Amino acid sequence: MTNNVVSGSPRLDLTKGCVKVIDIIYWVNKTYKPLESKIEVKEFFNDAINENINLDPHLIHWARNAHMRMRNDAKLPGSRTFCLHDYQWLMPLKEKSRMITKYHSLF
Repeated sequence: MTNNVVSGSPRLDLTKGCVKVIDIIYWVNKTYKPLESKIEVKEFFNDAINENINLDPHLIHWARNAHMRMRNDAKLPGSRTFCLHDYQWLMPLKEKSRMITKYHSLF
């Protein structure tokens, strides 16, 4: 995934596929691994995405969809279109803070 992102012209389809595979690994780690053998959450952060992709469009898309799901009392399964912010384990604390700020600033 990192090679794709830092290549200068990342392919969204390849990034999307990689994120979805890592999401399964994250879920298994979080759900089934015993505490002593869990992979630390920080290992799932991806600096290449956070430093090389303009996350603002993803952030705005995520905030609008999250607001609609909350307003309609819907579960939060993620949006129908691919959005990096739906995979919050991918984001470091600074970006998560931006997510909360953007969510509250829009509404």
